[in-house]
Amino acid sequence: MSEPPLSPAQLLRQLFIDATTSDLAELAQAMEQGDQGAALHHAHRIHGAALSMGAVALAGMAGTLEEELRASPVGKAHCQLRVAQLAMLMQEWLAGRPTG
Repeated sequence: MSEPPLSPAQLLRQLFIDATTSDLAELAQAMEQGDQGAALHHAHRIHGAALSMGAVALAGMAGTLEEELRASPVGKAHCQLRVAQLAMLMQEWLAGRPTG
């Protein structure tokens, strides 16, 4: 027996989860490699997607990281902390959002 198709809201939620999970991984990799441009790109994507989904805390932290990356080179330890914070905020958003 097949599962019923996802509603538009469920599909949008899943697309957000998939894209943001991918962007978080790419952000971590860019920061590990010291690629500020790629890190800025992924922080910007996370910021915009989170804003569109109402993930206010996640959007705020991603926006802060964007500003930091635009202002000056950011150290690896600071970047690792920001990625961990973004991942935690994503998990908190998921925990507070019903799937239906």
